[in-house]
Amino acid sequence: MSNIETVAGEEIEITFDPSRCIHARFCVLQAPDVFLADTPGDWIRPDAMDPAALAAVARNCPSGAITYRAVDPALDETDPPVNTVRVRENGPYAVNARIDLQGEDGPSRRRVLCRCGASRSKPYCDGSHAEIRFKATGEPPTQLMTPLAPRDGTVCIRALPDGPLEFTGPVEWVSGTGRTFAKSTRQLICRCGGSKSKPFCDGTHSLNGFSDAPGPSRPAIMDLPTLAEAAGGRAALRRLTKAFYDKVAQDHVLGPLFADMSLEHAQHVADFIAEVFGEGPVYSTEGGSHLGMIGRHLGKGITEAQRAYWVQMMLETADEIGFPDDAAFRTAFAAYLDWGSRLAVINSQPGVTLPEGNWPMPKWGWGAIQGPDQV
Repeated sequence: MSNIETVAGEEIEITFDPSRCIHARFCVLQAPDVFLADTPGDWIRPDAMDPAALAAVARNCPSGAITYRAVDPALDETDPPVNTVRVRENGPYAVNARIDLQGEDGPSRRRVLCRCGASRSKPYCDGSHAEIRFKATGEPPTQLMTPLAPRDGTVCIRALPDGPLEFTGPVEWVSGTGRTFAKSTRQLICRCGGSKSKPFCDGTHSLNGFSDAPGPSRPAIMDLPTLAEAAGGRAALRRLTKAFYDKVAQDHVLGPLFADMSLEHAQHVADFIAEVFGEGPVYSTEGGSHLGMIGRHLGKGITEAQRAYWVQMMLETADEIGFPDDAAFRTAFAAYLDWGSRLAVINSQPGVTLPEGNWPMPKWGWGAIQGPDQV
């Protein structure tokens, strides 16, 4: 780009790319004698600081707007030993890895990517989150995590058309306070600003008009209801499960699976689904948990035929009680039934034991399962 500035000193050369700058101000705060803020003309002075210290300042530039080349090869920037993506409070994603970013000519190590949906230079952050007063937590809840091996290497980032960012490669997702809250080797990350499970994509981009076409306009960010709200709330889900399990008790295919079903089972299932669909945590605050639900399926030996029959009966019952017939809602609802029932089959097979650890409750939105663990 024509605006890129390169200034050579005796021992280190500094390059500044204004198109990547997000004005984090690490440079002017950590090296004020080198980077002269608000100074026209000659504002970068590499010889005003020890080259090793200046190289460290350059490496702290989160967006990669500042890079360097030193005479001493010992100062060369190397790939990080652990790939990280830091989620900034009310702000973007800061990536530190060996990055293969769609559209770039070669690898980079530092990039800051938009998550508010309003950037004029998508997928890069341009500071628009401050202009639109974007609100999004930098402290997502901790997910169930499997150790990564390796923890370094190339991370490929692709912006799916009018959709999320796809990260492929080992990544530790880090909160603003430095807490690792998720680990993944493939993950879809929200960049429309509308997901109710930020930073994870929940499919909202397909409904809120998000576009990654270049231009200054902000995409239409709708305040979409949760799936629980779209269903009619907890009361509607309890009507559904009561009607469903009343039929199950008399059914020759599913009845044997639920022979020891408690009187409160239908209500517990409704409360579980309501929480998964975004309503308040009644199920978990009353002693329920994801692991507890998994435990109910252990040793049941559920077959694929029983699973498919269960899904079909649930959808038929939804029609019978007047569940919403909106196409987007029904697609998300059916996808959840399919995923949940497949998980039940897996956990019901001989030899499967209750997992260890603290499994968070699943979160389901207008798209796919949330979180790094997709099975």
